[in-house]
Amino acid sequence: FQILINNKWRTAFIAYTLYIIYGTTLPFRFTLSKDIIISHLKSLFSISHYQSLSSSTIQLDGLSNILFFIPFGLFLFSTIYGRNDRYFSKKDYLKIIIRGALLSTFVEMLQVFTINRSPSVLDIITNTFGTYLGALLGYFILQRGYRQQIGRLVERIFNNPDFFIVS
Repeated sequence: FQILINNKWRTAFIAYTLYIIYGTTLPFRFTLSKDIIISHLKSLFSISHYQSLSSSTIQLDGLSNILFFIPFGLFLFSTIYGRNDRYFSKKDYLKIIIRGALLSTFVEMLQVFTINRSPSVLDIITNTFGTYLGALLGYFILQRGYRQQIGRLVERIFNNPDFFIVS
């Protein structure tokens, strides 16, 4: 537990990852019904699912997925870069993007076994893009010198139980 307190970026990353899994499987109505699972698997790889939705609904869903995964990319960037102050390469970005895609794929596969959720390849794409934007934001923060200020803010949040619960 002390390790998590000492590494605040890693703690934020783990907490947000758990939040993503929690938030994307609400309301926790899981099923093993063969019909529902087959239907979800078909919709996962089908474009026809989107034909019944309005373009504004699709755009809003895509935007919310991107915004939902930006903090994941930011915290992951800060966790990786925070280990040592080294050059951050394109290979490091690729690792972040792959981890975002893997988490998104895991979440969508969990949704195959839910009653009220509908998994989608488009969600995987938009979540992965959000992860990438979060990593870019982390790099921008680092380049502009805001890392210390944000680090102090994160530290205040973790040192104050009220702030931690609210955040």
